[in-house]
Amino acid sequence: MKSMSWEIERLKRCSVLVSSTELNKKALAAASASTTMMCLRRTWSSITFPLHERFTSIGVFDSGIGGLTVAKALRELLPSEDIFYLGDTARVPYGNKSAETVERYSLELAGMLMRENAKTIVVACNTVSSVAIPKLRTSVSVPVIGVIEPGAQAAIAITRNRHIGVIGTRATIRSGAYENALRALNVHVRVSSRACPLLVPLIEEGLLNDELTDQRYRAISTP
Repeated sequence: MKSMSWEIERLKRCSVLVSSTELNKKALAAASASTTMMCLRRTWSSITFPLHERFTSIGVFDSGIGGLTVAKALRELLPSEDIFYLGDTARVPYGNKSAETVERYSLELAGMLMRENAKTIVVACNTVSSVAIPKLRTSVSVPVIGVIEPGAQAAIAITRNRHIGVIGTRATIRSGAYENALRALNVHVRVSSRACPLLVPLIEEGLLNDELTDQRYRAISTP
């Protein structure tokens, strides 16, 4: 593990996915990756990786620890790959920041992953995926995968009534990225979106199974 201002986790081949803090271990253990697996499996089959031998790992970044669910799914989907996870816990949350700031942060994180010889970059952050993917794809020389399109595909695949609820940071909801992606797949889908800025700090503080977090979820899901 390397020492940097942001929490960095090297996930070695044939090792258990862990983090440097007990909080991250709990978050990872509680993660359900079935939907993420379905998203990644569909997306991964279309990726062409650089052939140069110096590109050795899959880089994953998020604004905090939530992206560990994506890293877990990648480990299950691609057990022979090295995964380098980067969580910007020093500047979380991203959802209340401007698009320009999110772009700048994402370019910094992508640059760090490129210096670790990433052969592709998986953006495990909805906020970055909603506002900064085009900038990233024109700025790095490896494939960049966001979570908006795969998430929309998974939602369309499992919805029973074509009514899909989307919760996210203010920036994600304001961008309309999920609505656009969902309606690009099915013009008849009904999308209900709600920003939930208080969930990020609750989850980042390890209050995943706390009554306060449950209250927020109930408030969000109430029509």
